[in-house]
Amino acid sequence: GELPDDATRSWVSFFCGLLIGFFMANTLMSVVSSAVDCVLVCFAEAPMELQTHHPELSQRMEEAWYATYPQEYHYAPDETLV
Repeated sequence: GELPDDATRSWVSFFCGLLIGFFMANTLMSVVSSAVDCVLVCFAEAPMELQTHHPELSQRMEEAWYATYPQEYHYAPDETLV
């Protein structure tokens, strides 16, 4: 048989690299997504523990939650921050 020309080999190489890169990036980003999910679960289920161990992050999350859902937030942040 006849060998594929350079353009065909280039496109095949490009798409192989694209697929490999996509799956590698997807795998790495799933780790980041899991970390974000973990912080959100900690904030929702144990806000005092999050406040104890990560006070700055907890405060920023409380402020953002209060700004987004003021009627549903039960513990208003400091008056100076609102």
